[in-house]
Amino acid sequence: AFASVHWPPWAEWLRRELAPFPGRDAMTLRLVVTVVLVTIVSMALQTPETALSAYMVFFATKENRVLTALTGILMILAATIGIAASLFLYRYTFDYPELRVPVMAGMVFCGMYLSRVFVIGPLGFAIGFVIAVTQNIAESVPNADLLVRALLWIWVAVTYPIALTVLINQILLPAHPWTVLVRTLTQR
Repeated sequence: AFASVHWPPWAEWLRRELAPFPGRDAMTLRLVVTVVLVTIVSMALQTPETALSAYMVFFATKENRVLTALTGILMILAATIGIAASLFLYRYTFDYPELRVPVMAGMVFCGMYLSRVFVIGPLGFAIGFVIAVTQNIAESVPNADLLVRALLWIWVAVTYPIALTVLINQILLPAHPWTVLVRTLTQR
């Protein structure tokens, strides 16, 4: 009776996407452990932007430890460049909210464009993302000193989860990509 039931195409797609495959359990374990650790550290140290910190784990985690380490290094570099660029842009946009929205839109556009034209695309995307996020906080701070302090805290909230993600992936994913490739090719 169930064999004659025709499932809609979206249900078949959903079933196929949620089906288990090799490596999904390890990826889930790495993500859960890292997000829980980031949340505990952020709550214990009372760092701002805990949600952003937990979100950065999903950006940095990749299929293997080498890609995760490379992406992590590039994202820390991009966060540093993005915070510095945002500090520079605030020279011109701090007292002018009507300029911040076009700057944010332009930076997101540039980040998306650079993510397609660069060989190291995540660097361009991360720079645009960080600038867009940091240009949004000027409304909640009364003066430039508190703005600089908030931007530096955002740098901490963005970079330490990336470093923790790289560390957790080195510990929980000890297989080197070359070994995994050779084993997979041998199995096939």
